[in-house]
Amino acid sequence: MTFRIAAAFTDAAEIFRSDRDLLLRVGALFFFLPAFGVELFLPFAPPAGADMVASLEAQVDYASAHAVWLILRGGLDLFGEAAILALLLNPLRPTVAMAMRDAGRLFLPYVIARILIGAAEGVGTLFLIVPGLYILGRTFLVAPLMIGEAERNPIAAIRRGWNATRNRGWTLFSVNAVLLLPGLFVASILRSMALAAGDAAGPVTVALLAAGVAFVQMAVSVATLLLQVAVWRQLGPRTRGM
Repeated sequence: MTFRIAAAFTDAAEIFRSDRDLLLRVGALFFFLPAFGVELFLPFAPPAGADMVASLEAQVDYASAHAVWLILRGGLDLFGEAAILALLLNPLRPTVAMAMRDAGRLFLPYVIARILIGAAEGVGTLFLIVPGLYILGRTFLVAPLMIGEAERNPIAAIRRGWNATRNRGWTLFSVNAVLLLPGLFVASILRSMALAAGDAAGPVTVALLAAGVAFVQMAVSVATLLLQVAVWRQLGPRTRGM
């Protein structure tokens, strides 16, 4: 099947224009607000002048100290993803409440699939980074597959998503990177500004910078979901039984 990148971006933009209000409301609730809370009340300050090992240790200490809140934030992110995909992929055009109900029914297998994929990407990244990036591209369609076809078996969803992206792993990684890398860059600049301001920054400035980081993260999440839906429309529906 022919895959057209330009058509995927065009389709994603059309989806956003037609469902912008719903996407922003759901995105604000599940992406923006949790990210804003973490950035504002639990900011991570990397140790100055630390080497890679010390930086990793600081990140582990931070995650351990705030594990409950970070897990809650991650769970809200995943539920928001499932809800938005349910809104966009159901041909019956469900209400937000119906989409959230559908997302709830698939939430546990969706979380399991995402954990398995994240673990595989993490292990792959340890081996010269490249395998992890490739896995990111090959699993690009697992999320819309699970929600769009109500696939409750995480292993089957990963297998079918892998099949659907055969020979297109690096292409789909590149599509993802077009959104992810600029978002990481802008968020990093805003965090650096907050750290540079330090105690001299007033609460309004700190809140505005935290809101900026949260907005960038929300925008990247919503845009990624839109692209997943657009690519799924081209490649996904014929993956069963491959």
